[in-house]
Amino acid sequence: MALEVAELLAELVAELVAEVAELAPEVAELAPEMAELVAEPVAELVSESAEVAPEVAEGSMTRGALVVVEDVSEVAEVASEVADVASEVAEVTSEVADVASEVAEVASEVAEVASEVAEVASEVAEVASE
Repeated sequence: MALEVAELLAELVAELVAEVAELAPEVAELAPEMAELVAEPVAELVSESAEVAPEVAEGSMTRGALVVVEDVSEVAEVASEVADVASEVAEVTSEVADVASEVAEVASEVAEVASEVAEVASEVAEVASE
């Protein structure tokens, strides 16, 4: 009997593993949506923690609620750090775009000078042939 139960459990586990493997690509596709869905409740928690902060400061909240507020505060801190990194990435991207623009401008000026040099060389060749 125990052997039959073990075999049944092994089959069930194998089926579950196969189903999870099939769902993995779908989960990967849904990851951005899931991140958006998580972001909203986190923002709400951060907002709620800001509302509760005065009560915590007064000491009128229980220890358990204080722990929740601390957890939410940590989430807010991480979210702030992520926002800071995103801001830095945007700033660096902007700087790279500025440098690329300057490089394009210099390349245009170099092309103009090269064109002028070619004209002068052509005139010199014409005078030399006379």
